[in-house]
Amino acid sequence: MELVREVRRRRPELPVVLTTAYAGTAKHDAEAEGIALLPKPYRLDELAAITRAALGR
Repeated sequence: MELVREVRRRRPELPVVLTTAYAGTAKHDAEAEGIALLPKPYRLDELAAITRAALGR
């Protein structure tokens, strides 16, 4: 989450997708900050869908 905050501080227009094996821990923070969260393990179609959504496509 620290890295995401720093990226957003430097480049607020850059879409961010957080992927983690510790989704339970990160879910609250990600939701509070409006960050897309993709829990591991994930399928390629899930990655593609969340990437498209983050890019606004």
